[in-house]
Amino acid sequence: MGSVDADPPRPDPAGVRRPVTAILGVAAALIVVDQLTKWWAVEELGDGHTIDLFWTLRLRLLYNRGTAFSLTDDTGPVVSVIALVVVAALVWSGRRQRSRLVVVGYGLVIGGTVGNIVDRVAREGEGFFGGGVVDFVDLLLVLKRPHIPSAKESTLWVVFYVGLALVFALLMLIFADGEHAGQFLAGWLTEYSL
Repeated sequence: MGSVDADPPRPDPAGVRRPVTAILGVAAALIVVDQLTKWWAVEELGDGHTIDLFWTLRLRLLYNRGTAFSLTDDTGPVVSVIALVVVAALVWSGRRQRSRLVVVGYGLVIGGTVGNIVDRVAREGEGFFGGGVVDFVDLLLVLKRPHIPSAKESTLWVVFYVGLALVFALLMLIFADGEHAGQFLAGWLTEYSL
């Protein structure tokens, strides 16, 4: 028990005092950058040409009207509604966060998700949330020439990217805690599905 004269505990000076404000600020900044780069891509790459940068990295305009990797063409609206629910849950759970790194991570996941939802609303498409998400960064690691990937090749790359996310979640579990690892996985899954 402490004495009556004891100083009250001071807030951690390195912690974030208003986490929701910080999360929304990071998200808003990312949404602006996201939409500006997508505007540039539509204006510059809209005629169908490709800009080769280096090695196998290139810029090429694509519209994704389905889920991740355009695996489906008709589930974009459903995934968008689910994404809005996840964004709301992340904002709600973010109000308890104090770590700058975690707050920035929340803001990045929310900003990326909302940026894709803006595309689904603002871009031309059929129905509610029917617009296509603008994608324009193309990293060709597995192929030197365009081809239709086999099911095996596609599966290997999906497993690789899912494995990377799971390794990162495991690192968060080790260096942070289970709650943050779970929140990362929920946010990653939402963003991946868009």
